[in-house]
Amino acid sequence: MQRVLGVLILLGGLAGCDAAPTDTSPAASPTPGSAPALRAAAAHPPLHEVFLNDPSLALGDIDCGTFTIHETSFSDRVDVITYFNDAGDPVRARLHVEFQGVLTNLSTGKTLRDHAAFSDAFDFIDGTLTETGVAFHYKIPHQGLVADNGRIIFGPNNEVLFAAGSHDVVEQGFTAICPLLT
Repeated sequence: MQRVLGVLILLGGLAGCDAAPTDTSPAASPTPGSAPALRAAAAHPPLHEVFLNDPSLALGDIDCGTFTIHETSFSDRVDVITYFNDAGDPVRARLHVEFQGVLTNLSTGKTLRDHAAFSDAFDFIDGTLTETGVAFHYKIPHQGLVADNGRIIFGPNNEVLFAAGSHDVVEQGFTAICPLLT
């Protein structure tokens, strides 16, 4: 969830986009290839942005009681496409995140690979966020697995509207990672 919040910061507060423009007026939907159609399509083209190595995507410190987990290194790439209605207002944003990092127990130095590859769709009209892919995946052989993967839809108040897959961090919080780094 913190990565999603970091992505919202990248979007500059445009959180909540996923509805395509629905203007079907004659000016906006003439014969494809005609001059009015080309002008309407070019009036508010989607905005494509790429963000690299933004520190807002790194996890904040996680208090595990007797020790603290800290994201000690990371790299990321976030591709964002924002779509606009005829008035130029953002109506949806789609993004893809690829993240690599290292979580470290600051008391013992024990580390855990942190990686993610997921896509988000923000619907600015109805205020939903749909996340698909692997947002969190931590595994230590013979010790445990903590994962957030699959598909999950959050409502305007961050409530879970639909979930398929494993969502340990959403359900338990980031302290679910603590047993993996004891």
